[in-house]
Amino acid sequence: WMAANLLEKVKENPSIVVDLYNGFPASEILYENGHVVGVRVDDTGNPEKDDCYAGLTVFADKGFLSRDLIAKFKLAGSFQTWAVGVKEVWEVKSDYSGKVWHTMGYPLLDGTFGGGFIYGLARNRLSIGIVIGLDAENPNLRPPQILQDMKKHPMVQRMINGGKLVKYGAALIPEGGYCTLPKEFGVHGAIVAGDALGVMDIKGFSGVDKAMECGSIAGETAFEAVKAEDFSMTTLSSYKEKVMASWVGKELEKAKSFRWALHKKKDLFSKYLPRFVNKMDGYGPYVGGLLHLLSSPESLAVARETKKLMDGKASAGEIGFEEDCTQNSPEYRPAPSKEPAGYDKNSIYSTADIVFYAATHYHEENAHIEEFDAEACKKCIGRYEPQGNDVPCVGDCTAEVHETLEIEGVKTHHMNLENCVQCRTCEIVCPERNLRVNAALHGSGPDFSGM
Repeated sequence: WMAANLLEKVKENPSIVVDLYNGFPASEILYENGHVVGVRVDDTGNPEKDDCYAGLTVFADKGFLSRDLIAKFKLAGSFQTWAVGVKEVWEVKSDYSGKVWHTMGYPLLDGTFGGGFIYGLARNRLSIGIVIGLDAENPNLRPPQILQDMKKHPMVQRMINGGKLVKYGAALIPEGGYCTLPKEFGVHGAIVAGDALGVMDIKGFSGVDKAMECGSIAGETAFEAVKAEDFSMTTLSSYKEKVMASWVGKELEKAKSFRWALHKKKDLFSKYLPRFVNKMDGYGPYVGGLLHLLSSPESLAVARETKKLMDGKASAGEIGFEEDCTQNSPEYRPAPSKEPAGYDKNSIYSTADIVFYAATHYHEENAHIEEFDAEACKKCIGRYEPQGNDVPCVGDCTAEVHETLEIEGVKTHHMNLENCVQCRTCEIVCPERNLRVNAALHGSGPDFSGM
């Protein structure tokens, strides 16, 4: 849609040339004298043909190249805190178009922060998903299976009954918001926008609107730089000022302690929420909830304190997230979950089966996930598996890409790259910082159309 509109607009301006490189991934940042001068569009393997030079490059990707830019120029202030979202699209019998449901907690009752969403789409389609914080202590989240548990809820079952699954996908979500924004939003020859910048507002569950506004401001900044023939920070520094002065900056600042409050008050999800849900199950939603609050003033006090932090009405102190992988505990033991009754087992999928609906396609030479040191993987396996857990890259994977195999008595890490949905969760949760996910070549990967 954007491409078609852009090309139509260009017809009015014959002096402007627009080239669209759909399916050609930018694989590397090009530098000259320490300045960004473009990207390598690595598809043919011929650097002379693949180098794409520009006065200004806008990085809006969710971490394939923006992570390299931010690391090289030390732009990061605090560590980003990430979540992974897994989503299915269903064709259903009823029309829910325009309706929105957001949930918090269920079926995550082990202390993990997260919540679900259901969006009614056109043509009798439903988008059903759940977002799960990667600062969890659970090293084996199994995100697709948490989504299956959510779908077992009677309300969701009523909505999808008689329907069919048509799409599956997964993606990382930067949740830190205001407190994890880079110190600078650009360098000489480059600026950062959208999810690369981290403008998701988890309180309002809104990121697309802010990404679009950043893109618009980036376009204005680019135009000013072209007119001035100056792509240094002298011109580009106005981009950060404009973003932070806009409604984007104001909304992010207003919600700056929301995610931090839920990060620091994990008892709310590990201790009090399960009790609350159990009371509701026993007595019904209203009586059970009231009984829980009356019998547990401690939980009410924690909820009030957390709410004040979330709303910015109490001092959050210095906010600084740890790297998400450090939260994974090899000693973690999940609490047994109570299986809801009466759901249609035909609507529930194994992770191995659900990957089919991501419609992944890869050329044989694709090796887009790098493992730096096999010994580091062996060390990780030795730390987690004796405790009865999978290593985090296996246990948190959204598509059964990672596995451990025993060969001649030695356990090693292996990857089924043909399954990969390009979510980058494994890179984030790897305790050894031993994996790197790159953009796949030749337009390979999952089919996100209709997602």
